[in-house]
Amino acid sequence: MVTAISIPICFWGLVGNATVLWLLCSKVKKTTFIVYARNLVMAELIVAAYFFIVFSLFLSTFHVNLYFSRAMENIYSFAYNANIHLLTVMCVERYFMVFFPDYYQHHRPKDLTKNMCFVIWFWACLMALVMYVACYPRFLSSLYPSNPYCEATILFETIVYLMFLFPIMSFSALSLFIRMRRRAKQSPQLRIDLTIIILVAISLIFVFTLRVVDFLSHWDKTLSGPITYQLSLLFDSIKSSITPLVYFFVGNRQRQRTTEPMYVLLERALQHKESPDAARTSKLNLDTDELGPQK
Repeated sequence: MVTAISIPICFWGLVGNATVLWLLCSKVKKTTFIVYARNLVMAELIVAAYFFIVFSLFLSTFHVNLYFSRAMENIYSFAYNANIHLLTVMCVERYFMVFFPDYYQHHRPKDLTKNMCFVIWFWACLMALVMYVACYPRFLSSLYPSNPYCEATILFETIVYLMFLFPIMSFSALSLFIRMRRRAKQSPQLRIDLTIIILVAISLIFVFTLRVVDFLSHWDKTLSGPITYQLSLLFDSIKSSITPLVYFFVGNRQRQRTTEPMYVLLERALQHKESPDAARTSKLNLDTDELGPQK
């Protein structure tokens, strides 16, 4: 049942993420958050491709080699880790850009975005390799009935997610949301804030909840049953395929025209600077509010 539902979802994820990645690389002017979005979408594309291939092979009679299965799992782990780390760094950079603008403008290294993306992909690759080395014997259960190294590695990865990454991105997104609500009547909302908030909410719904269950399953084995595993597959499929819809929804929000090119919607959803006209309107509104009603 989960496989039948997940295959069309993953197919949409393949098409949608590939389209968004092509538009971001060829049509949209490169900015800080465009670079993050490119890497984020690339990670989502790899995850969607993994699930589409795995589910398709599951329904077929094709024999899957053990080494091929391990390689696919590590590619998935590589992209999955990169995705969460990229979203966290994206949230943190936007937080500093909004709440500490002077410090951000004068102390931010020039090539920070490019270097951070490189470090994140390298770290994700390293974690995938560690997982491969530590957990490989679990496929030889007759020889290795238990593997404490694999359990320790999985537990460490789960703690990093629950204790550091998710709290950081949640705090940053919540701060942006509160600021956006307070300034709703005084200045136009920048869509990048809404994009980040929605992406974080999706991650909390489809990733954080299952990470908590996975963490608790180390003490309560009833939580690690087949239903939890199937839900994790379904949630991962949805998570990897929904990002393109977020970009197009935010980019087209409250717009009268519905025939704009897709790359314009993408650019608007990731725009982090006010246009000159919007900035003048924002300043005028603030000045009017400060003066108050005239008698």
